[in-house]
Amino acid sequence: MRLVPLSMKHKEALVAVGLDPAIWKFTPFPIETEEQMEEYLKRAFRERDRGQAIPFSIIEKVDEEVVGSTRYGNIDPFNRRVEIGWTWLAPRWQRSGINTEAKLLLLEHAFQELKCVRVEFKTDALNLP
Repeated sequence: MRLVPLSMKHKEALVAVGLDPAIWKFTPFPIETEEQMEEYLKRAFRERDRGQAIPFSIIEKVDEEVVGSTRYGNIDPFNRRVEIGWTWLAPRWQRSGINTEAKLLLLEHAFQELKCVRVEFKTDALNLP
């Protein structure tokens, strides 16, 4: 698994794996259409451009398949703090270890490269899996 900067070139692949309603069960704005996925990406890019987020596509290494997305959000450079969240994976890849590996990469990068002193996880309390 590897993380790459989220790009509009990933839209088609994200649509192919990301319209399953189960993915969006715990989010306030489910993505059900290609147009909604495009708006999701554009919002991520706006937040990135304002320095509020760093969004990534999650790529499965063997087949180079885009399997989901994650990001740093609510970036606070002054306090050297980020949140990790906005993560979703295609159902086929859930509970496969990819999410754990992605979180490890994000934590290592946050502490070692971004020099954060605080990293917080953002998740829904009802998301037991």
